[in-house]
Amino acid sequence: MKNLMVLMNLLLIVLFSVSAFSAEPVTMPLYKDGIQDNPFKPANKERTVNREADQNEKGLNRAIYNVTEPVLDIYLAPDTGAKNPAVVVFPGGGFTHVTIDKEGYDVAEWLNSMGVSAIVVTYRTIPEELERGSALSNKLREYILQDAVQAVCLTHEKSKEWNLDTEKIGVMGFSAGGNLCGSIITQMYVPNGMDYETEIRPDFACLVYPGIGEAHNAKVDSSLPPVFITVAMDDHTTPAPRAISFFEKLLENSVPTELHIFQCGSHGFGLAKNKSVAKSWPFLFENWLKENGIIK
Repeated sequence: MKNLMVLMNLLLIVLFSVSAFSAEPVTMPLYKDGIQDNPFKPANKERTVNREADQNEKGLNRAIYNVTEPVLDIYLAPDTGAKNPAVVVFPGGGFTHVTIDKEGYDVAEWLNSMGVSAIVVTYRTIPEELERGSALSNKLREYILQDAVQAVCLTHEKSKEWNLDTEKIGVMGFSAGGNLCGSIITQMYVPNGMDYETEIRPDFACLVYPGIGEAHNAKVDSSLPPVFITVAMDDHTTPAPRAISFFEKLLENSVPTELHIFQCGSHGFGLAKNKSVAKSWPFLFENWLKENGIIK
């Protein structure tokens, strides 16, 4: 009888664990009332492409193009009786698409495994037919940053409903998403009438092979939250020297920061499960969260 009770208790624990970590995410529009006079008018409808390279265990590595209606996918961590930390996740894609699996959904599931809720942002993207670097595409990037700021604001607004610790809400961005995170923490855009400190400012930031540059460096001051940065030496899309330059600015301004540069990994390694060297960054980030009191 005693052995039977032990087995039953173990079964209950397993069932609870599976249900806790396999809950379906909730999808919601970023703007409750929609977007009035939306300037994003692609010639073609939104489309999703599953790329053959770097697929996850589910056989997925999707990219979403021509996004005109941004959404959030809410991955809430299991309820432990206490409020959970949260990360607003911005996948990359050069602003022309959103790399939704390896830099979004996969990341959210990993964060959940640490007891961290994740809010994955599918922001608007520059229409495929527009030339990158054109005046119009650059203008549209300003609206994409507005989407990013709105995602953080909405996360703060929903913190009670989603059982979030309002002092442990951070941002994480990959490539173009890292650019957005860098812009958020350096206050590149603050909507009129909003208080940055209470409604927008993240409590920490994680920049993964981020697309940051001199514009971000010029806005660094001591008010920035703690920042974790990782990049590979052989990344020719968002070169390591840019991350180093941003790191040096953070140091100059006494911002708590940590930088990891891997010899190999190239660009777009995501959680780097298939990379021999860069795959240690999620473990390093988890330790960094512990050091900064975000998780236990």
